[in-house]
Amino acid sequence: MKMNIPGVLGLVLVLGCGVAAAKDESGLITLKETFSKVPAAEVPAKAAEIVSQAGVSSRDAVAGDVVKASLKKHPAMATAVVGAICRTSPETAPTVAATAAGIQPKQAKLIAQAAAAAAPSQAGEIVKAVCKVAPSAYREVALAVAEVAPKATKEILSGLAAALPALKEPIDQAIASYNGQPLSVAPVLNQIAPDAAFSPRLAATPSVSPPPPSRGPTIGGPYVPYSGTAQNILPINGGNVPPGGRNYEAP
Repeated sequence: MKMNIPGVLGLVLVLGCGVAAAKDESGLITLKETFSKVPAAEVPAKAAEIVSQAGVSSRDAVAGDVVKASLKKHPAMATAVVGAICRTSPETAPTVAATAAGIQPKQAKLIAQAAAAAAPSQAGEIVKAVCKVAPSAYREVALAVAEVAPKATKEILSGLAAALPALKEPIDQAIASYNGQPLSVAPVLNQIAPDAAFSPRLAATPSVSPPPPSRGPTIGGPYVPYSGTAQNILPINGGNVPPGGRNYEAP
């Protein structure tokens, strides 16, 4: 009997992927159970410990799962968990920050700042990773990271350009205008988006003409509505005009 080698190999690959997915799901469930038993105050330290004990090749993936599991039980501890993990395993900072920002997008700025404060060498990659999952917060994220990693200006701007291609050309032009002078994140952002209204998603949207200006106020007394009842007033003499017209006094 001939064996269908390609078919057998395909089946093995499918089964292997299924087993891996089941294993990953099982591991995530185990982590959730672990964190459900850990006191809230000890969650950040426990998360950092689990990640640091993982093998180098799997540490990044484990870090992502640890963030998901810990924030599932304690969503308000996002910045504390991120900071603790990044401090002991700085190489996982981009994944940790992006995973947490995806779960808590309203805290993207604080999460990125906590990650960069704990792992300043990863500042640019943190900005890149977080801005990919929270693009509308790019300005706040970049400024927050720059506060705790002031020496990583070039890396932060490069991270922005990599995460949001619409910003690459404006950033390059702004950097070129410095002519080798010291860079700072805030002035560059102000130069490419002075009103903080630039949105990478809307960069290609045609401009819309502004509405016509509203009419200015007219000069005059205030309008007071009549509160009485309207009546017909009869003229003097019943409205009959005598011969020769009315005797009005000449001026």
